[in-house]
Amino acid sequence: MTSRPIIHVQGLTVFHGSRPVLRDMDFVINRGEFTFLTGATGSGKTSLLKTLYADLPLKVGKVEVAGFGLGALKKPELPFLRRKLGIIFQDFQLLTDRDVEENLWFVLKATGWKKKSNEAANNRGTDEGRARLGWQKDGTPAFRRRTATRGDCTRPVE
Repeated sequence: MTSRPIIHVQGLTVFHGSRPVLRDMDFVINRGEFTFLTGATGSGKTSLLKTLYADLPLKVGKVEVAGFGLGALKKPELPFLRRKLGIIFQDFQLLTDRDVEENLWFVLKATGWKKKSNEAANNRGTDEGRARLGWQKDGTPAFRRRTATRGDCTRPVE
């Protein structure tokens, strides 16, 4: 049995205002993959991510994220979509009176992940825990790297 992708994108064009910044994108991210998105300033990374967590409207294409079809997503459903996602912003948006671990525990507790957080704490440093976090036994990450460039698009951005 094959599991459903966490993110499935078909024919997506991402806009910054009325200007398309990425065109005709197709990609899939499966469960358990740890994926980085890198690219030059202005290549559309932030606009793509904002589209995936529904901060920017989906205008062209078909996108499903964590079982939510973004084309038909209603405003009251947004918190349920975002609770399924884990995004680390480039400015981190951490609470300054806590260290990184305390920030993570705060988010887990605030989103009701009691069982998951206890499970994560118990697995910290174990092979199983590392595998769940996307790390191999030797300490190297087991992830795919994605780069957003104008060349990734089927048609060039004008």
